[in-house]
Amino acid sequence: MAVSLVGVFGLSVIRHDRIIPLKHLSDHPATDWLEMVMFLPPDAQALRRIWLMTPHLEPKISIDEVILTPKKITTTKPRWIDYGTAELHIQPPLRGFTQLRLTGLALW
Repeated sequence: MAVSLVGVFGLSVIRHDRIIPLKHLSDHPATDWLEMVMFLPPDAQALRRIWLMTPHLEPKISIDEVILTPKKITTTKPRWIDYGTAELHIQPPLRGFTQLRLTGLALW
């Protein structure tokens, strides 16, 4: 299982892919979420596309205060969930570290 993030800046595409194995996320007792802190290049107007490869039904993803919902789910294997694009306001130069949080799945 993995999360993939791709950044799209303005009219040109600058790739800063992140493939994050879900085993690197931390879980916490008495919660139903997994999380990690990650770095995304700061950009006040960047659109980011998020994909999740998982057999779980429809996990929810949030990055900081932005909550993402599935837009399309593939029917082939491996099973990818497309969360579409989201505008993540990561203001330069002070920000870049964000919190990735997932609910609706477990790491066992």
